Amino acid sequence: METTGGTTWRYELGLCAVFAASLVASSIHAFDLFTWFLEVLPALIGVAVLAATRRRFRFTPLVYTLILIHSIAGSQGWKGANLISPVLCQVAQTTRARTRAEGA
Repeated sequence: METTGGTTWRYELGLCAVFAASLVASSIHAFDLFTWFLEVLPALIGVAVLAATRRRFRFTPLVYTLILIHSIAGSQGWKGANLISPVLCQVAQTTRARTRAEGA
């Protein structure tokens, strides 16, 4: 078993599995898959960078875990944004109607 800097590869693999499961869970019932992809793209890029630089730049298990929590919060945290959209659409329509009425 490879152990470097106190972090085992199994622990890191476990974190990757949790990250993948959170991505699958957040993609289920996504309002728009393209928007979802754009929201999780920074986390995917971050994971790729961490994996590519793993041998040169080692972090503690705590740092890897905090990065995972931050990535999960970013991918799961936007679920409530769709609840606000209808209200914002109504405000935009009302504002447009008032602008047209004033300009006419």
